[in-house]
Amino acid sequence: MHPGAPRPVPPGTQTARAEHGGSVYQAARDLHITRYESAEAAPVTALHTLPRDIGGFTGRDEELRELAESADAAAGRARVIAIHTLDGMPGVGKTALAVHAAHLLAAGFPDGRLFVRLHAHTPGQRPVTAAAALATLLTGIGVPPQGIPDDLDARAGLWRDRLAGRRLLLVLDDAAGQEQLEPLLPNSPGCLVLITSRRRLVALDGARPLALDVLPPAQAATLFTRLIPRGVPAAETATVAELVRLCGHLPLAITLLAGRLAHHPSWTLRQLAAEFADAQDQLEPFAAGDRAVAGAFDLSYRDLAPDRRQFLRRLGLHPGADTDAHAAAALGGVPLAEARRHLDALYLDHLLDEPSPGRYRAHDLVRAYARRLVAEDPQEDRDRAVDRLLDHYRRLAEACDRHLNRYWHRETQPAEPLATALAPAHRDQALDRLRTEQANLAACAHHALAASRLPAAVGLVRAMAAYLRQEGPWDEAIALHRLAATAAGHSGDHLAEAHALRQQGILCSLAGDYPAALTTQQQALRLFRRYGDRTGQAAVLYQLGIIDMLNGRSRDAACRQLEALALYEAAGDATGRADALNGLGTIQRQAGDIADALRSHGRALDLYRGLGDRLGQANALHGLGAVQGHLDDLDAALESHRHALRIYRDLSNRLGEAHALRYLGVVQTRKENFDAAVETYQQALVIYRGLGNRFGEAGTLYDLGVTLRRSGAYRAAMAVQRAGLGIRRALGEVFGEAHSLRELGRLQVMTRHPSIGLTTLYRALALYRSDPQPLLEAATLHGIGIAHGEVGDHQAALDTQRQALDLYRAQGHRRGQADALYRLGLTLRLTGDPAAARASLHEALAIHRDLGNEPGVADTLAALDTVETATPRPPAPPRTPPRPRP
Repeated sequence: MHPGAPRPVPPGTQTARAEHGGSVYQAARDLHITRYESAEAAPVTALHTLPRDIGGFTGRDEELRELAESADAAAGRARVIAIHTLDGMPGVGKTALAVHAAHLLAAGFPDGRLFVRLHAHTPGQRPVTAAAALATLLTGIGVPPQGIPDDLDARAGLWRDRLAGRRLLLVLDDAAGQEQLEPLLPNSPGCLVLITSRRRLVALDGARPLALDVLPPAQAATLFTRLIPRGVPAAETATVAELVRLCGHLPLAITLLAGRLAHHPSWTLRQLAAEFADAQDQLEPFAAGDRAVAGAFDLSYRDLAPDRRQFLRRLGLHPGADTDAHAAAALGGVPLAEARRHLDALYLDHLLDEPSPGRYRAHDLVRAYARRLVAEDPQEDRDRAVDRLLDHYRRLAEACDRHLNRYWHRETQPAEPLATALAPAHRDQALDRLRTEQANLAACAHHALAASRLPAAVGLVRAMAAYLRQEGPWDEAIALHRLAATAAGHSGDHLAEAHALRQQGILCSLAGDYPAALTTQQQALRLFRRYGDRTGQAAVLYQLGIIDMLNGRSRDAACRQLEALALYEAAGDATGRADALNGLGTIQRQAGDIADALRSHGRALDLYRGLGDRLGQANALHGLGAVQGHLDDLDAALESHRHALRIYRDLSNRLGEAHALRYLGVVQTRKENFDAAVETYQQALVIYRGLGNRFGEAGTLYDLGVTLRRSGAYRAAMAVQRAGLGIRRALGEVFGEAHSLRELGRLQVMTRHPSIGLTTLYRALALYRSDPQPLLEAATLHGIGIAHGEVGDHQAALDTQRQALDLYRAQGHRRGQADALYRLGLTLRLTGDPAAARASLHEALAIHRDLGNEPGVADTLAALDTVETATPRPPAPPRTPPRPRP
């Protein structure tokens, strides 16, 4: 020992200070008792105590920029005290960021860069007291131990006095709270303080919080590749992305996993990913001595009160990704106010995040940690907690279903409780609640199915059915109902099985899988008939009628709807009766029974209005608009579709909105407002594609192709029709395939490929004749007649146009009659029969005038002029085919 150096007093001499002029002080957990042989000793200073920087530090650019701006303000003319709290969950990289930032900013603080560990979460150590921390700091800046006061306030005053005029950077790591920190903070301008804590230090006045989240995926992947001692080929970047995803993008977890790979050079990235994905315990891959992720969480967990620990464990039982206070209260078995206090406290401790107001989410690894802990609780306690949660979500879904399900009065069991603190007051609230909770409801249903809680699972799925029909995604909804049907069958509740099968069939129809829809609806019908449920039978018959119609079986479709209508009338079900009438109207329109269709839709609309059923009214107006379009009452059709569209939008019914937009585009095309029609179709396509409704997408592509053809964009029209045809063939939609072929053949004729067009049109005609569709058959024959004329086969053209005319007359379709008569007149002129040509054209002219079709009148008058000036000899077939009238 050099002369003048202090000599430690031997242990046991606690009174040495009073007798020998020494001092007693505590730093961290150590009690220091010193004795000095001389009154004054040279102070030992330690003004640069930052730990080493991390060479592979990655990301946090925004946070570093903010800290740099604060450092500039502290070191520059502003001369302010800048205090930042870096808070975040265990392992998120708070200390690494603080140390890295301190090294980057060190040059701006020449009077010292101090680092103090406060040990709020250090295994085996108590948190450092403010007094002990001040003793360390004062010693570090050169205050001799005997000059350090005993009183906390005095130490704080001395610390601030010694910092006066200094530019110092202070890092306070792993802070416990405001009481520990407040005495350590300087009051001298020019200082920068960085505080790290697992807690949100809301009581620390004047500090700017900087909450750290996990790394973004790209930065997490970069960190991993920097930490492993090997290159990552381009082919394995996806594997790295999956590995860091499994780490939850948490820096500590990424570091530990990279360390495992570094110590196993024979392992490949894919082997590591496979091992990780198969791990039963999600935390096991992150065990590396005292740096284990679970160990980091243990320290935060032990700080919690016993009732809060239990609450955190119960959250581990939640199958979903987030929760609110109501669900958490049910799961924890505590009052709502207590659940809110627990959630807020866990949020402040960074064991939960709050991604949106009132919604709480745990990091994946925190959830895994909570699941590990709760697995040790008694099975009976866990079962009761999950039962409470499932019951909460079922009651919530049923309360919302009451506002969304038009058949709630007949599909919900009267004895089922609907009262809930979250019961929505109206439809919009119900939609908002279910959109927020959709993922949780689905997760709970799957969990209940997997855990053999079959009645709970079936009840949840049934309460979600109306919402899933409207919102989708339909593929997930189909899978959920398939599982529910199986569960109901296994539990012996065969009526519930039939309801689940019916809903599954509806969803399959919406998704365009008609064979699956037909199979499941037939299964449901057998069960409803076996157990005597007449309204269930009617509901299935209605759906089977729609499937038949979409596949061109109009007679079968009409029979199904009439049978459904009779059952609904016998049961006194007014809503079902209106639905059957509306469905019947659609089938009648497709079959060309326009007058009957108009009556059916009108009766349905009256019933819906009497019931106050707005969705039903929109459906009936939609059908009515389609019939009005067939009758060439375009203004009325436009108003009907716009009225339906307003209701669908008011109800947030995206599928209905898409249907209304599509038919609105058809009317806009008929009115030759082509640009508006194209824009309307594009809106409909966005919705159909978002919902996964391929049937609606294909139909809209067909209509869009017609609009493009009428606007003269033949090449674009052909591309769109081919796209729609491909979808319809994939769906097995025979009726739609015939539509697309007919329009495609027409385009081929118009683009100087009449022979190819004829082949295509005859394929469409064969499909229409497979299930008689008189109007569509007539329209196809009309197109075939045009094609025959283009290739110079005038006799074939006359024959097919006359067939088309006969069909149009039989169906009372006057616009079709006028079109066929116009084409007959043109062809008769070419065959040298001007008298017959004039007669045909005059008859067409009279119909066009009667219908108020000005373009038709103009075209027919022009044709009559050519007949009057024509020579008796028939001219040669035209080289350039005339553009056919629409």
